[in-house]
Amino acid sequence: MLKDKLIWADLHNHNEIGYGRGSLERAARLARERLDIWAFTAHGAWPDLPQNPEDPAVRKHLAGFAKVRENWPLVLRSLEAATQPGRFIALAGFEWHSSKYGDRHVLAPVSPLQLPGIDIPLTELKAWAEAHEALLIPHHLAYPPASRAVDWATVDERLSPVAEIFSEHGCSEADDAPWPMDGHSMSPRSTVNCWRTALDRGLHLGAVASTDNHEGCPGAYNEGLTGLWVENFSVAGLFAALRRRRTFAVTGDRLVLDWSCLEVPMGETVSLSGRAAGGAGGLQVPLRFWVAGRDAIDCIDLICNGRLWRRWTPGVDVPEDDGGPGPEFACGKSGGKEIWLVRGRWGWGRMGNTAVNHWKAELKVAGGEVLKVEPGFGSVPPEGGADGTCIWSGGPELSWSSRTSRAYPQCYDQLLLEVAGDDRTRLELEVECRLDEKVWRRRAICSLGELRQHSCEVAMDEPPLTPRFQWARALPAALCTVAVTEQVVLSGEVASKAESYIYIRVRQRNGQMAWSSPIWLKP
Repeated sequence: MLKDKLIWADLHNHNEIGYGRGSLERAARLARERLDIWAFTAHGAWPDLPQNPEDPAVRKHLAGFAKVRENWPLVLRSLEAATQPGRFIALAGFEWHSSKYGDRHVLAPVSPLQLPGIDIPLTELKAWAEAHEALLIPHHLAYPPASRAVDWATVDERLSPVAEIFSEHGCSEADDAPWPMDGHSMSPRSTVNCWRTALDRGLHLGAVASTDNHEGCPGAYNEGLTGLWVENFSVAGLFAALRRRRTFAVTGDRLVLDWSCLEVPMGETVSLSGRAAGGAGGLQVPLRFWVAGRDAIDCIDLICNGRLWRRWTPGVDVPEDDGGPGPEFACGKSGGKEIWLVRGRWGWGRMGNTAVNHWKAELKVAGGEVLKVEPGFGSVPPEGGADGTCIWSGGPELSWSSRTSRAYPQCYDQLLLEVAGDDRTRLELEVECRLDEKVWRRRAICSLGELRQHSCEVAMDEPPLTPRFQWARALPAALCTVAVTEQVVLSGEVASKAESYIYIRVRQRNGQMAWSSPIWLKP
């Protein structure tokens, strides 16, 4: 699939047009800066909304639905204006709620998209989706039944080829997966509604992640993104990739994941007829995967029919990769210099202090080349100051600004740089932090040689209870990249079951994760 193009998308996001916060204009600006594709999924329908007009929650939702319809022509015009062909796509969608059947966000390739009624039942929604070539993507899957969690019996994989397994709610992979669903108010995870349970039921559902952010902050770090392998960068290319499940989900860091079984890519079904038997009655199959981490990789897991079947540990049983499949993903050297992953973070401060830190910074990389800049701005409310933004034109200099606070879901922001350089390459930083009436300015210079050995911290005021900037320890990109081709003996039940599934799960040492869409196996 590496002949396809990798794009990053947030396909489920809200703002003040509905019952979120933050303007549509602000959301579009942030999405253009951070993403390739963004879908504004306006709060659109709830057929089994409790009929209690005195309930403030009911009134809030009804007012939100009315606001969406009142402003829908503006939404369509704004998203069309935000789209930049070949570079950025802004897509209109809506969210359909159901206490009984679970929530879906609805995406369609047609334009202009016209909304159905707020009380459209699921059977009519499916017919509407068929007529509009739309997709119904279940999300926050793992809540208990009848708590707006998905009812798998109602999912049609033709209309729902993928499911959102990670968002600001947490992770719905399994009830014992990392990243528990602590980010919202609708209870812990229930076994029966997890993604893996759906796969065990025989559903063909790929993996996607999106923020589900209600602050108008598309692409917020640690709230989920989807990586898609598309044949072309267009709305048609997006929907083709979703329907073919050429997708993987990440928590925040933009790990790159590609894999195949018998040369068949993720999202497909492969026949194992005629495959050689392995040990214990299992089947032997060739797997190939390539992972470009954004930090040191802790482990890469192969999940087979819900069980951990094989674990690869870089540096123990798999080597580092010293190259890449092409110039876009070069992970070893550039221009004869080694490529390094350099992570800058800023924020923190006194616990319990809800004041806002306002940051500005300028960076010059001397004696090296900046190859890529990946944003890691957290979710912030629309009021309170400037939003996280980075300005980089492709040269050795860049600047950024943001605001952080202990009151926000994430108390720091970050940028991840790919830098081609050597021990003499210098990072020359000028950083300013303003807190109420106090303004601190610091200048710090450190080399890749120093960062290769240890992190570098800059205290903005007298330590220890002060905002800080930190360069994390720099890592060679090759150290964070793994390529494996291996004959794997799968479980004996794969030979006897009518169909099995396998998928790849990646965990970095910093806790960031990625999940591939599965490959299904028929004996």
